[in-house]
Amino acid sequence: MPTGYTHRVQNGEITTLRDFAMVCARAFGATITMRDDPSDKPIPEKFEPTDYHLKAIKEAEERFNLLRNMTKEQAEQEAKAQYEKRVANQKQGLERIAQESARYRKMLAQIQEWQPPEELNGIKDFMTQQITSSLEFDCQTSYYNTDIKPLTGDEWLITEMKDVSEDIAYHTREHASEVKRVDDRNHWLATLRASLPEAV
Repeated sequence: MPTGYTHRVQNGEITTLRDFAMVCARAFGATITMRDDPSDKPIPEKFEPTDYHLKAIKEAEERFNLLRNMTKEQAEQEAKAQYEKRVANQKQGLERIAQESARYRKMLAQIQEWQPPEELNGIKDFMTQQITSSLEFDCQTSYYNTDIKPLTGDEWLITEMKDVSEDIAYHTREHASEVKRVDDRNHWLATLRASLPEAV
């Protein structure tokens, strides 16, 4: 039975080493992102980096400029709005966790009351473990049980500008890393193509 890589050799569509090697290249580093694409989709001559990080840098720079030009009154309004939003999110999060915890505990009580035949004790233990681990993981309130303090407009603005500056630095580093990875992929692909005999 042919594989996803060999079926085109089996049916006679691929007859040269070069074509078969290019299909198999999808299982390796440079072209691994194409492994789920149709096997007859050509591998490009050259990969290009995405513009994701460049767009994120542009958005962050626009946000930074907006913050830099913000009036004291605007910063005060934004600080107040963000504080109110955080307080509301905290309240909603704690309410959601209380509801989920009650559901888990109700199910745990039902499991504990269940008296299955001895041969089903394994599944009862498994069900108990699943619920108790979900209670531990899903019902943690530490994230929401923090003291939320309102910030002044100046404090809020300093924090926002610091966060945006960190975003710019992060996306600048990530874009450079992506460009390097793409260059490495293109080098690998060029080396592969150069090593293969031309199709006759």
